[in-house]
Amino acid sequence: MTIQREKYKTGSVTITVDYGYDIHSIIFSGRTYTRIMSGKPVTVKGQGFSWEGISDQDYWQFNVNKQGIGEQGALYVYTADGGEVFIGNLNDMEVSFESQSMDA
Repeated sequence: MTIQREKYKTGSVTITVDYGYDIHSIIFSGRTYTRIMSGKPVTVKGQGFSWEGISDQDYWQFNVNKQGIGEQGALYVYTADGGEVFIGNLNDMEVSFESQSMDA
């Protein structure tokens, strides 16, 4: 995927990763996406999901690797119980944008 480095300050961004046997997504603001793409470490709390029949909270760590060390482009998705959902790079994710309507 080609990472787009434009500023998305309005609307929402959906990030999707494929972790082998399923996909997992998170939605957040364009402003957060701009911070991520600038290389800043960002952790986002996901909406939670079921994994192997158990509900769990997910966390998405951008620009920080599994060891908690800053690494530009790193993406680590994990659960509150310590489960690893995805370890990879921002180039491995699918990104979609939804513009916020500016109608008055």
